Amino acid sequence: MTTPATEKNKLELILQDSEKVRLLPSGAIPAEDRVISILMACATAVPHYLRNLLKPLNISITKKSRVDCYIDPPFVHPVTGIWTKPHGLIVTKTGKKTWTALILARVGNQEIDTSHLQQIFEIAEENKIDAVLTFASLPPTEHEKIPGQIKHLHLSWMTVVNLTSLSINNIGDKLSDVQVFLLMELFRYFQDPDSQMLLPVNMGNAWRNVSVAIQNDLDLAKLNASVDTLMLNWNKLLPYLAFRLALFIGHEVHVHLSAQQKNHPERSAKENKANLIDSHQLHAQFNIP
Repeated sequence: MTTPATEKNKLELILQDSEKVRLLPSGAIPAEDRVISILMACATAVPHYLRNLLKPLNISITKKSRVDCYIDPPFVHPVTGIWTKPHGLIVTKTGKKTWTALILARVGNQEIDTSHLQQIFEIAEENKIDAVLTFASLPPTEHEKIPGQIKHLHLSWMTVVNLTSLSINNIGDKLSDVQVFLLMELFRYFQDPDSQMLLPVNMGNAWRNVSVAIQNDLDLAKLNASVDTLMLNWNKLLPYLAFRLALFIGHEVHVHLSAQQKNHPERSAKENKANLIDSHQLHAQFNIP
């Protein structure tokens, strides 16, 4: 859904109170705001890169398109009346057509809160926003039905890193030296722990408790809480390992999931837990080009 650029709505007033993204954000700002500001500042300066990010949405971005990105745009929730700030807002104008998207992000090992995401959908519907973009290590859990014609695109940080690398290596002949430099610096920023895009996973006391129990030939079924915590941390560890490996080799790496793991994650989780209890083993595979 695209709306005529001349249409008057609440969004125009919100843009007046919004700050455009900055390549070098300053001050003590949340990690999500910082990474989205830097990412979208680079995407604004490199339209081909932005097209790659938004490709699943089939958005037309040409050389004549104007792209503006904002950080922390202030919206009022249509039901609660509470001020709510998504992490970003994209506004593209091509001719007389305008396309908009709200951004919600989580860095490190944090998951996107389902209720927060639903609020963003409702704000998008109220303000005639076309899409909602989510950035996080893991896709959001099931949420309520997306209202209206709003589209939802989730991009994992792994995907963002991979698209950045591909944009540098595969379309360098279409970019200026300055644009290539920006993307290379963006890629370096992803590698910096300060970006907090994906933090190391601490296996915690659960790992020690389970290890001691195995060494003493104890029944792991009696350590249900520790086993559950260990499995949760294990599932967080695998994407982190894939992420670090991808940064090291410069190619996309994914945790390999079988059809059953993709289609029935809860059943798969129970089987993995049972395998740990019965055989004292955890298994994982990675897809590496």
